Amino acid sequence: MVNRYGLLVLEVRKAWVDPAIKAPATLHHQRRGAFRVAGEVIRPPSKMR
Repeated sequence: MVNRYGLLVLEVRKAWVDPAIKAPATLHHQRRGAFRVAGEVIRPPSKMR
């Protein structure tokens, strides 16, 4: 689907949320190694080739 539609679908296999945190921040992948956390943009070192 990447070549035809430019769409990549991933499956979450396991996740954990700290129940002590009332409103946890969410992590969103934007593109080209950029992520957004509660409005802040972060760019971790890429492990993709």
